[in-house]
Amino acid sequence: MKQVSMVLMIGLMLLGAAGRGDLARAQEKAKASTPPRAALKGLDPVEFVAGKAVQGKPTISADYHQFRYVFANQQNKALFSKDPERYGIQGDGTCPVAPKFKVDPDLVMLYKGRIYAFATLPCMGLFGKDPEKYLAKWPGNPANQKKNG
Repeated sequence: MKQVSMVLMIGLMLLGAAGRGDLARAQEKAKASTPPRAALKGLDPVEFVAGKAVQGKPTISADYHQFRYVFANQQNKALFSKDPERYGIQGDGTCPVAPKFKVDPDLVMLYKGRIYAFATLPCMGLFGKDPEKYLAKWPGNPANQKKNG
């Protein structure tokens, strides 16, 4: 009876592992088929970095990481395409204040010429009071990734 129980338990464990594999594959497939989210409330990121709030045109767009950016003109799109790390939302899509949470690409702040996005308004407020504190600890900070990489 113990052997049957052991075989049954191993079988269930294998089924569970296969199920997790199917779930992981399904999640990857869903992630790959998820369209990029519009960022910056439709503002042109090149203009935003320059301190201007200029509405982009939906017909002039580019996708970078998980976000879609729109531009006021082709020149700005070309500038963005040459240096998306400069003009795009910084990081890995997680909030610098609460890294376990994904950002809302419309909750953004310009800091030292870079665009940062946040999960919530309170996160944005905390970051605004002491950006360096949060950037130093944030796993999504490109500077931290270069140090650790």
